[in-house]
Amino acid sequence: TEQGKSELTSLVATVMGPDRPGIVSLLSERAQGFGANWTESRIAALEGRVAGLVHFEVPSHNAEPMAAALSSLESSGVHVVVAKQE
Repeated sequence: TEQGKSELTSLVATVMGPDRPGIVSLLSERAQGFGANWTESRIAALEGRVAGLVHFEVPSHNAEPMAAALSSLESSGVHVVVAKQE
């Protein structure tokens, strides 16, 4: 790696919850707080529910804290499971 440049870790989040305004913003704001980039996503709404996959690239030192922060969105009614891509 170049000196001064952080290693990146890929995280894939599976997201499920009620289809309501603000879910994408909630995820995006939470991820930005850890210096992550939202690189790709597939999100679908059906019968009042939303489900999706979101790929983030995050500085490696923030990967675990960000995964925990996304998982804590459960209290907002959004179920998130995060997997680290090797």
